[in-house]
Amino acid sequence: MKVLWLTPVQLPAAKGRDATSGGWMEGLRRALEACEPEVELTIASCGGVHHDPFREGNAEYLCIAAGSATPRGRLARLHGRWAVEPVPPGALADCRRIIARVGPDLIHVHGSESFLGLALAGSAVPSVLSLQGIVHAIWRQAAAGLGAADLLRLSMTRDFLHGYGLLHDLRRYRVRARTELKILTLCDAYLGRTAWDRGVLRAVRPDARYYRSDEILQPVFYGQRWEDPGPAAPIFCTSGASPFKGLETLLDAVAALQGTSAEPVRLRVAGAVRGGALWPLLKRRLADSRLRGRVDLLGVLDPPAILAELRAASVYVQPSHADNSPNALCEAMLVGLPCVASRVGGIPSLIEDGQSGLLCPDREPRMLAQAIGRLLVDRGQAARLGAGAHEAARVRHDPERAAHAVAQVYREEIRRGAHASE
Repeated sequence: MKVLWLTPVQLPAAKGRDATSGGWMEGLRRALEACEPEVELTIASCGGVHHDPFREGNAEYLCIAAGSATPRGRLARLHGRWAVEPVPPGALADCRRIIARVGPDLIHVHGSESFLGLALAGSAVPSVLSLQGIVHAIWRQAAAGLGAADLLRLSMTRDFLHGYGLLHDLRRYRVRARTELKILTLCDAYLGRTAWDRGVLRAVRPDARYYRSDEILQPVFYGQRWEDPGPAAPIFCTSGASPFKGLETLLDAVAALQGTSAEPVRLRVAGAVRGGALWPLLKRRLADSRLRGRVDLLGVLDPPAILAELRAASVYVQPSHADNSPNALCEAMLVGLPCVASRVGGIPSLIEDGQSGLLCPDREPRMLAQAIGRLLVDRGQAARLGAGAHEAARVRHDPERAAHAVAQVYREEIRRGAHASE
């Protein structure tokens, strides 16, 4: 069974180092190699590392030409940032050349947010598409809750003039949303994992076939169990500064928590916060006297470092404004750390409120503070929720189960394609 993957990020074999993004794809590749040897993969990716075709393990690796082409010259790069081009020049043509060269039995497009699904237009090869963030359903949340003064402040920066920041991101999200809606007309079979992504798909494509397919996490998080370091241990979050991830709400919640316990409440945040789209607004919040010296911005961490933070934390918080199934939350649950998260998107499909974590209304920092405070005070409840989280995640992210489920979808769609061509 020859399967062509089209992926928006490069896997570790192509990048030459451990991937910090797209780990679910590498996990699926490994699981298919171990559990479904009938699946022969070709993985064509966009990315910054250009390479000749090579084979490693169960996959051949190809580089999509122009998939990450960067204009030369300062003015050309500035124009490229202001102009929103959803498809890099030559990339779609190269995808189609790859499809013709490989001659796959099936094409698997990872994610609808990039242009890659457009390569399915005119193709007679059976295809499936994995639903990830679903940008057309969430992009408006990037500026929700920001007032006119906030938006004006974000536009009066050097970064804005250079083509960076939230307002430019909003333009890009809008273009990507339109592209995504086109892509969703080109494929009839989808892999998803939450009630939310299924509902979003049904609203656009009520006739599409939907298959449940849970993701595989980074290997370092399996076989781990959190042991309570006590309520004085820090809160941990890996949301970074993405405007969808709600870090500003979490900062407001932590500020509200100060003075409610014997020890100062501390927060540690992994991710590229400094310089992110919301950094000017986050920096103002961090200047609050209640937060000075109590928030550590850790930058981007690799999986072993994230595991160390999870093991040393008292609570994990996912304060997202929009999300499908954030891997960061899933990793915390798999380790068994008690979790608090927003009741948005697909998160209620991951956490059963009161059994495997606590759910809170979105953009309600005082409600979030109350939920975190409950777990800091009641460590018995925290331990019970952590155990429930571990058990739910252990089943959900089992690699062998996920590999068999995906391979079965491949077989079913190839069979359908064969019948349709008869």
